[in-house]
Amino acid sequence: MTLVPTEEQFQAFKEHIHEGPIWMPNLLRFNKDGEALYERYLEAVTPLVEKRGGRIVFRSRGLGTLIGPDHWDEVLIVMYPSRDVLIEMIESDEYQAIMHLRVDALVDSRIYLTTELPIP
Repeated sequence: MTLVPTEEQFQAFKEHIHEGPIWMPNLLRFNKDGEALYERYLEAVTPLVEKRGGRIVFRSRGLGTLIGPDHWDEVLIVMYPSRDVLIEMIESDEYQAIMHLRVDALVDSRIYLTTELPIP
């Protein structure tokens, strides 16, 4: 079960040399009552993301797995204008006050930190 970054993961992210936008695919697996809790989390976190220049760019429901053993209930992609903006939000009192909604909603999760590549 992976719901929050380890101290080592978060520190490595803070020390990463990447500059520029961060695109975060979130793979989400909900617990029994998790979808409703996650909706509350999204309602609370979206203004925090947007006031920092970020946005939710994609949200979808998982239908099944074509390749691989994993199944995810939902996929969400969030864009932040920079690593520093994301760090500031995560460390903010506002975010810390609502983070429990995400943790309480999920049984498992993956968040990938990516940067955009050109499409040929």
